Amino acid sequence: MSQILTVGLLFSVFLMAGSKRLRALLRAFRFQSLMLAFLTASFALSSGDWDLWVITGMILIIKVWLIPRHLDKITAEMSSGENMGLVLNPPMSVIIVTVFGWFIYIFSDSVIGGMSGGARLNFSISFLAIFTGFFLMVFRLKALAQIIGLLVMENGVFMLASSISGGMPFIVEIAVFFDLFVLVVVAGVFVYKIKGLFTHMDVSRLTRLKG
Repeated sequence: MSQILTVGLLFSVFLMAGSKRLRALLRAFRFQSLMLAFLTASFALSSGDWDLWVITGMILIIKVWLIPRHLDKITAEMSSGENMGLVLNPPMSVIIVTVFGWFIYIFSDSVIGGMSGGARLNFSISFLAIFTGFFLMVFRLKALAQIIGLLVMENGVFMLASSISGGMPFIVEIAVFFDLFVLVVVAGVFVYKIKGLFTHMDVSRLTRLKG
């Protein structure tokens, strides 16, 4: 079951890399967070750790419902469902993400030796999610896309901690979720300001402010 969910996470990474519009990217993030919640629940079921059940509920509430709902509201109110400002087109983005994922899988055993097949797959997809989030932040020019990229990076870090090292301390996980939610709210206000001042959300145009 966990391997099926891990493949679902891998599929979400390619969906994000191939997304042309913000709404499609947001749906892919929601799907990824849902797969991450189910994967965490499977870890909780196998380990009997009640902390993981609490984290599963928080993922569902914050990452599957609250954050996507908040970002979707911003997208609708700002009429920003257009192209994300692509530096690289979707086919090229998918190819880059695929090649990086292949390299990570090939060299994962040399990074952490003696891993089982499932642990190696989780390790590779975790780093691929982190890379994809970074990729979105660099090669997508719209501010909302870059916010989602940061959230995707956090998903990758969380998956790495949960599946490889047994998870972060419970208090740390709670603090991370709270910081993420506050970050998204603050970033939403920031995006409103960008839109109000410059009538767009393309952060590359901010370079024109340089004197």
